[in-house]
Amino acid sequence: MTDQVTTRVCSKCKVDKTFDSFGKDASKKQGIRSQCNICNKEAANAWREANPEKVKAATKAWYEANPEKAKARSKAWREANPERVKAATKAWRKANPEKAKARSKAWRKANPEKAKAMSKAWREANPEKAKAMSKAWREANPERLKAIRKAYVNRLTDAYVAGLLAINRDQCPQELIELKRINVLITREIRKQQCQN
Repeated sequence: MTDQVTTRVCSKCKVDKTFDSFGKDASKKQGIRSQCNICNKEAANAWREANPEKVKAATKAWYEANPEKAKARSKAWREANPERVKAATKAWRKANPEKAKARSKAWRKANPEKAKAMSKAWREANPEKAKAMSKAWREANPERLKAIRKAYVNRLTDAYVAGLLAINRDQCPQELIELKRINVLITREIRKQQCQN
């Protein structure tokens, strides 16, 4: 009885290896590839490096054909590699500041509550940085700050009116806010009439 062959020589590196060192290929006589897994991987990597556009097109086509699988795969990879994701995101933002700014703005517009909560959480976790950034922005944008303050005053928001009463917004009754708002509107109208006379 003849012994069953369990090894073969790789056609590339010429090393005799066991069958489990080769990928499966049903079209071959022994049911395995002629190149070992290591050589096959090296060849695949070399091809990818030599054909970046083809790789990009194939990857895009696969993602479009398998959106759910692609989404799950991407999510799993991000969760397994948080530091690499953070570094890649930072590098992309640095290389594409305008695109990053536009994406961020669009996301904030689509998710106002999440954006507000995230911003608040960051400010609470980084009070000194938040204070410094706020100060730097005010110093760099005096005209915009003036316009924002004017709009805030003109809108007579609940928070602004409660501030005029020197009461915390959460502790100020709505009826009192409404009365003070009417008072401010009347006072403004009187001043306006006096300026015209």
